[in-house]
Amino acid sequence: MSVLSYFAADVSLPEVVNPHDIAGDRELVLDLDSGIIQDGDYDDDFSICDCSGTEDLFTEKAYCAELQWTYSEGRAEAVLAYIRGLLRHTDEVELWHICMGMGERPLIRSKTIPISQLRAEELGKLEERDLWEDFYGIPIQYRLVIQK
Repeated sequence: MSVLSYFAADVSLPEVVNPHDIAGDRELVLDLDSGIIQDGDYDDDFSICDCSGTEDLFTEKAYCAELQWTYSEGRAEAVLAYIRGLLRHTDEVELWHICMGMGERPLIRSKTIPISQLRAEELGKLEERDLWEDFYGIPIQYRLVIQK
C-alpha cells in the first residue's frame, strides 16, 4: 500500500518538473532525534505528472496527475498558483489524498471550497489526513473539490 496525492479535472493537467531532481542541488538531512527530514525547503520542490489509468482512482474526471511533494507553506502557495491556473480553463479541480492497494471501494470524504477561500494550510491538513480504515474497516479517501 502506498499514499498518493493527485489532481483530477476535465481539462488536461500540465506536468511540472521538479528542478531539484534535475539539478541535484537538494541535500536531505535526517534529524534522528525528531524524525524530521530537512530537504532545503525550496518552494518549487514538487512535481506533477500524469497518473491517468492508475488503479484506485475513483474520480469521474477525465484527467489525473500525481502531486509529488512534501508540504511546506511555500510549496503549497506554488500549488495554489497551479490550481488557479487550471481554474482559468475549468470550473473545478479535485485534489485527492488516498491510500492505494486497499482492495475494496473506499469511503470518500469530500469537501468543496471556492479558490478564493482556499489557503496553504488547508493543503497541509489534507496531506496529514489518516487514510487507514475507519471504525468499520473501510478504507478512506479524501477529496478536496476546488471551485472558481
